Order: sequence, then C-alpha cells, then structure tokens
Amino acid sequence: MDLVKYAGIALTVLSFLLLIKQIKPEIAPLVSLSASVIFMTAAAANLLPTVEFLAGYADGAMGDYYSYLLKALGIGMIVQTAADICTDAGEGALASKIELLGRAELLLLALPLLKELLTTAEGMIK
Repeated sequence: MDLVKYAGIALTVLSFLLLIKQIKPEIAPLVSLSASVIFMTAAAANLLPTVEFLAGYADGAMGDYYSYLLKALGIGMIVQTAADICTDAGEGALASKIELLGRAELLLLALPLLKELLTTAEGMIK
C-alpha cells in the first residue's frame, strides 16, 4: 500500500506549499520541484518490476520493440512532469510547448517502426 503513503506525503507537501506561498512565495516552486523529483523517483522504482518482467520477453525481434517501449515511457514521464511543473508555476504556454516537443520526440521515435511496418506491408503486396 505504498500508494496510500505517497498520497499522504503529497497532501502534506501540498499543505506545506500553501503555507510557504503565503510566507515566502519565491521558494514554493523549488519545494514543488523537489517533491516532483521524489515522486518521479518513486514512480520509477515502482515501474522497475514491470520493466524486469517485460525484459524477459525482450529477446530476438521483440528486443527492438521493447527498447522503443521503454524510451516512449521515459519520454512520457519526463514530459508530463516538466509540463506539470511549468503549469504549477503559472507558465501554461511553456507547458504546452514542452508537451509539443514530447509529441514530436515520440513521432521521431516511431519513424523506424513505421518504416519497418511499411517495408513489411510492401513485401506482402509483392
């Protein structure tokens, strides 16, 4: 039940942030960033068993797809966290640009897969 523990920590950090914003608002984004890093680390630790499970299936041709999956997962987590931090800091426009960059990065990541798919389809047609 780590989720209950993390939810409690998040609520505690939120209370602390609300208090800090009244006393010293300039350090509130730093506290929020620190909490985000802690939660990202915890999320990565919680994902580790899933990654290890999937690694058992990452042999042969599936190995390539596995690496794409892991890269996409990492990109998604990093982009979402960065965008959320920007939004919390009141920079919604910057957050949307980070999300756009993340989408573009995912499209670039998918290009080799698309090329392989098209090559396979072309071979089936001939």
